[in-house]
Amino acid sequence: MIRGDVCGFLAGSHAILGRMANSEYSHQPCIIEEFSLEKKLWKVQLADPRFQNRHLSVKETCLALEWYVAPSERWTPLPSYLRVSQSNVGNALFCDKDIDEGVEILEEHPVMVVTNRTGLAARWKLHREMSAFDPTVAALRVFEEFTEGGVSPVYMEDASTLLSVTGHRHQDVTEERLAGILARWQSNSLNVSISFGESQSALYRFACKANHSCDANCVTVFDMGTGCMILRTRRRIQRGEQLTINYFGADPDFAVLSAEERRTLLSKRDFVCCCSRCVREGGDEPQSSLARYKEELRDLEKQRKKIEEKQRRKDEKEKERAEKERQGRKRSSRRSSSKQRVIVPL
Repeated sequence: MIRGDVCGFLAGSHAILGRMANSEYSHQPCIIEEFSLEKKLWKVQLADPRFQNRHLSVKETCLALEWYVAPSERWTPLPSYLRVSQSNVGNALFCDKDIDEGVEILEEHPVMVVTNRTGLAARWKLHREMSAFDPTVAALRVFEEFTEGGVSPVYMEDASTLLSVTGHRHQDVTEERLAGILARWQSNSLNVSISFGESQSALYRFACKANHSCDANCVTVFDMGTGCMILRTRRRIQRGEQLTINYFGADPDFAVLSAEERRTLLSKRDFVCCCSRCVREGGDEPQSSLARYKEELRDLEKQRKKIEEKQRRKDEKEKERAEKERQGRKRSSRRSSSKQRVIVPL
């Protein structure tokens, strides 16, 4: 982590320049390199190829973080006493030894960080651009380790809008793929504050494998000096126990909210919590946005069947009416033919 007067950036972060004296550089993407304590300026490299790797020294107020992807050498290995395994809700983090309360069991460097300033668009921009800076796509493979949490259908409309706005509709980028990307961020990221006064979403390869619990057995502590996430036990952990964290732990008011209020917040991340605290406090079973989405689909399916049945009956009546008219015309034709027949006496 590189610290300036107010802002902080992980080395290699991609940022966007503000308004510059030379308008040619205004709002250009750049890569953070270092901060000069003497000059109080950040040294950056312009990312656009037309500038041929040109370097600039800029004021801190002219920089805003866009995204960061850590090179593989900065990834934190998983300690031998921790493991990632499948649970009834997808990936989960387990501890394979007894650990006392208050012990730091993991300190991890982020794999990806993205600004929350521009919402979902920033997350899509990261995935569009990082392949150019990571030819081995190692970070993308790590990203695929995260589960979608079953909520990707919820983001289909957002995905369609982003693809239309950014003009990146082609064979390799489908709405389904983009919806899956957005769902992975929503279900697994942790909120951090690398730069003062602004929040970011970060993905940690192992810390983000811990599932949510309102009565978590671990707490996350963000180290602003390094950008690392520290996982610390809140109580004694027994061997083989699943490790859980509170994804809203940064909100001091979350702990005192009622079960219904917590569920309202959790629904924003499509979480359904069935921890001991939520069960103890009771109330109606929470419903995720995915469950609501499926329920809406069932309602639409019922409506579709009703419309089809109504149309079928209408078609049958129309068919019966047409048949009656045909039979009527046939009988009328026979009567007309009988009247025109001439009888010759013998």
